[in-house]
Amino acid sequence: MAVFGVISFKAFSYIRPVFRERGQLNAEVTGRLTETLNGVRVIKGFNAEDQEIKTFEVGVEKLYLNVKKSLTSTSLLTSSATFLIGLATVGIMGLGGYYVINDSMTMGDLISFVLFLGFVTFPIVQMSNIGSQLTEAFAGLDRTEEIMNTAIEDDGSIRTIKLDEIKGDIIFNDVSFAYEEGKPVLKNINFTAPVGSVTALVGTSGSGKTTIAGLAATFLNPDSGTITVDGVDLTKVSLNSYRSQLGVVLQDDFLFEGTIRENILFPRPHATEEELINAVKGAFVQEFTDRFEKGLDTVIGERGVKLSGGQRQRIAIARAILANPRILILDEATSNLDTESESYIQESLRSLMSGRTTFVIAHRLSTIRQANQILVIENGEIEERGKHDELIEKKGRYFQLYTYQARI
Repeated sequence: MAVFGVISFKAFSYIRPVFRERGQLNAEVTGRLTETLNGVRVIKGFNAEDQEIKTFEVGVEKLYLNVKKSLTSTSLLTSSATFLIGLATVGIMGLGGYYVINDSMTMGDLISFVLFLGFVTFPIVQMSNIGSQLTEAFAGLDRTEEIMNTAIEDDGSIRTIKLDEIKGDIIFNDVSFAYEEGKPVLKNINFTAPVGSVTALVGTSGSGKTTIAGLAATFLNPDSGTITVDGVDLTKVSLNSYRSQLGVVLQDDFLFEGTIRENILFPRPHATEEELINAVKGAFVQEFTDRFEKGLDTVIGERGVKLSGGQRQRIAIARAILANPRILILDEATSNLDTESESYIQESLRSLMSGRTTFVIAHRLSTIRQANQILVIENGEIEERGKHDELIEKKGRYFQLYTYQARI
């Protein structure tokens, strides 16, 4: 039993990392498979089926080798337990037979001893099987523990301030941020977005526009400096109380599987039919739903796969209208719209932005001409700021971007 205990301890300490690795491999393989299925049109479009099959095969091969290793290890453990028990049985039978021959033990004593031995050794054999299952369970607990130990986003011990209805006065004070240490994305950003104003963020891709919007939405926290809403530091504000008054229309137009109605009602499931219809009209969603047999109850598929990019974007805008937020973030909200649809949506957005603090990110500079202030972001810094006409007169970076687009 002592020998078996030592072997089991060594074996289980070896098997546990193998089971932990299996969990990671499972996640990688299933994650890649999900991505492949979601991007099947891109794969077909580039004739990359063979490439994806090979990638999947590599992942499955790693998983197979891991399962093979774990099964081999547990089989060796079980075999070792059986071998040790057989060895002990042979030894006891031989020694017992010797005692019986020499009249040191009766046959009944020997039989009794062998029966008692069976009661002791049977649980040992079972222990090897149960031990393997426990080791696999503990490896799964290790993975679970990693998730459970992840810092909570809305930490109640730090974010203690609960906001009532906010006005929407946002101030960035010397804000810096980096996704990786030593590689700053934003450097000492200072600006004020007054109540009801429209702040447009302009610049080349990768300049830091979306990062500023992410900070204003509390998706990110600044590395240094402060962001305040109505004079309150956002890092100390309860996320639930703040985000309940926030509306976002993001670049990827993420829609959930279900109907158009369910997606628009997502921020306010109990909104009235009148409020829903107003949001639908405001975003000109009825322009295409009227052509569907089931109208707003049309099922759009996973991530809205049955709709065009422009149609998905209008649903996202209708969702923001229904949310009726105090702070609105529009990240390329009209990027997938044709010129005619965009003109309709611009009118809708003007009414949506009225009285709300709004951040607009747009590569189409024609969509932000009416902004109260335009911030030109370059290399993580505010290179220029002002209104459209002022910046055009300066003939600086904004003038270059605007005239370049006008030529296009």
